[in-house]
Amino acid sequence: MTIPLYDWPAAVRPFASILVAPGNTIDGFISRASYQNDIPIAGARNQLRMEFNAHGESAGNYFAWAINNAQLARFLVPIRNTPQLASTAALAAAEVTHAQGNPFSTGQYFSTGYGFAFNPTIDVSAAAVEGANTIVLDETRWPDALTYGKIVGLGRGVYHVNDIDRDGTTVTISFSPPLRRDIAAGEHATLRPSLICRPQNLSTFIALFDPAQIVRPGAIVMNEVIDEAYL
Repeated sequence: MTIPLYDWPAAVRPFASILVAPGNTIDGFISRASYQNDIPIAGARNQLRMEFNAHGESAGNYFAWAINNAQLARFLVPIRNTPQLASTAALAAAEVTHAQGNPFSTGQYFSTGYGFAFNPTIDVSAAAVEGANTIVLDETRWPDALTYGKIVGLGRGVYHVNDIDRDGTTVTISFSPPLRRDIAAGEHATLRPSLICRPQNLSTFIALFDPAQIVRPGAIVMNEVIDEAYL
């Protein structure tokens, strides 16, 4: 059975979120003095944690759809409403300008009046191999966009900037977790990444509809899915 990959419904939008990559460990030894030495394991997976405000009737069917597909599918979830996203005055102004999204090359939008989501990118200057934790990027389009604590998308993975060395618009970043696949020079790194994931705690997300058809989803933790088909 092929596991489907769905876009997370835009109507079910979090008001707060954070992306973390908690360290993984295996149990180590315990000394006679009760000192426990856990052994860290490299390559922790990302977790996207989201909280939601009340959603109206227009979002109700999308909420129910997400719940009913949660254990059967993978979701591509945009990471939004977090200070972890790259931010400059130029980026903020561009997002306002592109509030309706980008149109087709003909200048036309979809029938909804919206276009493709604004997705600012920077270029990869030098190739990096699977397992690496540094990469060289060219910030010419969006100078000074990345700094400590920000996130960046490479391939279909999302990475945390831990250190940065800037030389003009050329930046070398150290990041975690390690690269999921080889990245070639000339690829695009996205500043508005999405995470391929599935819920860890669906039961806390489920909420009941009240008589006014308002639903108040609980918090949810989404675990990164690492699958060769999606890298």
